[in-house]
Amino acid sequence: MYRSLLFAVAVILTMNTQVAKGEAIISAFEGSTLVGEASQDFVELPIVVTSGASALSTEKLEGRLYSRVWTKPAEKSPLEVYRSYQRELEAAGFETVTALPNGERRVKSVVWEMFRTAPRFDDRPYMIDGKKSPRGRLGFLFTFTEWYLLARKTTDESTIHVAVMISSKKDLYAVDVLHSAAMETGTVTLNADGLRSALEQSGKVAIYDILFDTNADQIRSESESALQVIAQVLKEHADRRFFVVGHTDGTGDLDHNVSLSNRRANAVVKALVGQHGIAPDQLAPRGVGPLAPVGSNDTEAGRSQNRRVELVVRL
Repeated sequence: MYRSLLFAVAVILTMNTQVAKGEAIISAFEGSTLVGEASQDFVELPIVVTSGASALSTEKLEGRLYSRVWTKPAEKSPLEVYRSYQRELEAAGFETVTALPNGERRVKSVVWEMFRTAPRFDDRPYMIDGKKSPRGRLGFLFTFTEWYLLARKTTDESTIHVAVMISSKKDLYAVDVLHSAAMETGTVTLNADGLRSALEQSGKVAIYDILFDTNADQIRSESESALQVIAQVLKEHADRRFFVVGHTDGTGDLDHNVSLSNRRANAVVKALVGQHGIAPDQLAPRGVGPLAPVGSNDTEAGRSQNRRVELVVRL
């Protein structure tokens, strides 16, 4: 029987907080020794994907990365480590995206090529006991990876990817956990000029600075500056009426997403009316869920684009 990886479902349910703090959501294979760990707020993560029956290709994801490298117990086979992670990830509700259990289909060459170009594997800030991990040893990992597993778990607001790479040398293996998300909010802010221009040119504007708790209609406090800008422009156009339209990505049940988007649109209207003095008859909330995407729901970047609030001129 494979050793348990002590994958805690309770931790998975709070993975947004865990990854943000640089904490693990999945443990080492029992008896492993830590070689190094690295955490980066917003980076690209190369991944291996299958194309057709035999071909392999690579893509890049963006998000917050937490990576750890271990050595497995010498008496344990790479296949046992691989199967243990596969089993525990599936039990925790992850979908297997790519499963390459024994070096098939040029895994070693694809991974080596993937990590020798930017972002380079050996540029990651791996640390152990307060010191930099030895780069020479880590090189055996990405150069000789022959077992590869990529799994994904999607919630209403984000996607977690877990990539497991197991080397045929030095008993090394790595687990990358990527929390796909937009870059830190507040680095690019909504401004009144941009809002006015979009409404004049397109009759609508997509707003990404209004943030909600996961699977809820509670507006986060960091959305206040965006609400102030929207209120300013609405007061300048007090003679015009607008739809406030909530949108979700395509993940999950359609009816649930439409209901959620409608509740979020209502929450925005309530905040603008109750806290910013906008006339109730100037705004009409609507929710369309995933029915009007602006990006592909097959990628996290596209899903992030689809999760938005739109202000639409109402004739």
